[in-house]
Amino acid sequence: MRAIAIGMAGVLVAVQLGACRADPSAPVPARLVDPDQTVRAELRAAVEAALHGASVLIADDALTTDSLLVITHRPLRDDHGRPVMGRIVESPVRFQLVREGSGCVLVNLDSGARAPLEHAVCSPLP
Repeated sequence: MRAIAIGMAGVLVAVQLGACRADPSAPVPARLVDPDQTVRAELRAAVEAALHGASVLIADDALTTDSLLVITHRPLRDDHGRPVMGRIVESPVRFQLVREGSGCVLVNLDSGARAPLEHAVCSPLP
């Protein structure tokens, strides 16, 4: 009986130690650190490419406090600039900034497509 108890304790220790060894290159949610105009332009280009060239407006502080970016569609307007009545049937497109190794990658959460941001510096979120 004592041998079984020691064996089970050894298995528990092995499982716990295995859980402590996280892959350092595994993607983790991140935020941008002091993005400049080059980084903002790179981010915008990555989002526009994911949206097949559609023009987007992205706030200067996007992805600086959290890892999620949601792009919604602009409502249609008539010739006088008034909103056209009707529903917007397209869903928002969701992106997440992750840190992989030492690089930053923008991931389209809907399609899984990945766009490395070569000029960006990002830090993992706590």
